[in-house]
Amino acid sequence: RVNNDDVATALEKVFRMGRVARRRLGTEAREWALKAFSMEGMVDGWDRGLTTAMAQHEVRRGKMGARLVNL
Repeated sequence: RVNNDDVATALEKVFRMGRVARRRLGTEAREWALKAFSMEGMVDGWDRGLTTAMAQHEVRRGKMGARLVNL
């Protein structure tokens, strides 16, 4: 759960930053987001998660009408 005081403190810190520091922080955050949430990474994560879930529940052809397929 998020602490309201922590959020307020963080917002105040950003508010008090100079323009150059805010710009640098924004650039770094954008670069991080592009890497962390790339299309390839998101698809790989979904693929791993769904493959694991199906394997754990012993999905068999005919039983649930689904089967594991490697693309």
